Amino acid sequence: MNVGNDHGGVPGHAAPGGPSKRLQKFLASRGASFEAEGDTTRVHFNGWILEVRDEPGGGFSAIITLSLADEGPSRDTARAACEAFSLAMALKGGIRYEVDESLPGYPMLRIIVSRHSLDMLVEDLMRALEKYL
Repeated sequence: MNVGNDHGGVPGHAAPGGPSKRLQKFLASRGASFEAEGDTTRVHFNGWILEVRDEPGGGFSAIITLSLADEGPSRDTARAACEAFSLAMALKGGIRYEVDESLPGYPMLRIIVSRHSLDMLVEDLMRALEKYL
């Protein structure tokens, strides 16, 4: 997984502590490009985005968003898809998929891994991301 650029989160918007803060510190220490809004963390990779957030009904999710735009066959697109699915499979939890076609001509696939514990989700994410960052 290649990180989009070298800057970290938005100052002043990071989580005050706990699992989200650990994830954000982990990402910053590796030069990952990410946005932090409280406990929500968005990580930008080349070709896809990972978002970690709490769910309205309870629990937490790692949401991997991948563009399905019709750009024709591309090694970069194939690599991004392989990385996104590889990360999703490395996380322990229920996986579901959503296709977002709300932007005409720019469909997105969301791979959603849900967990009851943010602490466990963050631990699994840091372990899975460690080999790529």
